[in-house]
Amino acid sequence: MINKEGVLQGVISVQSLLTARSHQPLNEIWPQTLISVTPEANYKKLVEAFTKYKFQALPVLDERNHLKGVIPFQSVLDILMMKIR
Repeated sequence: MINKEGVLQGVISVQSLLTARSHQPLNEIWPQTLISVTPEANYKKLVEAFTKYKFQALPVLDERNHLKGVIPFQSVLDILMMKIR
């Protein structure tokens, strides 16, 4: 969820949405800690984050928490596959 200024407020997994009670407020569903990477993150940092949190995608935020993009797990997997070939 992004506010009017483009600041990322939280991320919710599809699983969390599907298992939430009907009419449950979003702020009760999303994790309190926002996990993200910066645009400068190298592939090792990405691999560590994906391994630790088991996400399908990670938000990319600047120093003011403005959303700059999203890195899907498949893209990181593709990079790793190129490195081992």
